[in-house]
Amino acid sequence: GPFGAIFGANLGARWGARKAQEQAALEASGLDRDMIVLAKQVAQELSEAMESQERVQGIRADADDRARRLRGEVEAKYEEAMQALKDDDEA
Repeated sequence: GPFGAIFGANLGARWGARKAQEQAALEASGLDRDMIVLAKQVAQELSEAMESQERVQGIRADADDRARRLRGEVEAKYEEAMQALKDDDEA
């Protein structure tokens, strides 16, 4: 209806104005479109690499915690075994 037509025209005008502003900024920067595309790609890859680094750091911290816990369990079992040997020797 008329509301949709007005709404659509308004959106189209805003989108066109934004695109014109982006084009003007691009021309003012001295960068061509290929350079902008490459910069966006590099930024995306950097963002993904940083997310991956955070995940790896979390996994490493979890592994360190598990290793510490397992070392404690091994030490406790070792002490139990040594005590059992000592008790058998004294008996």
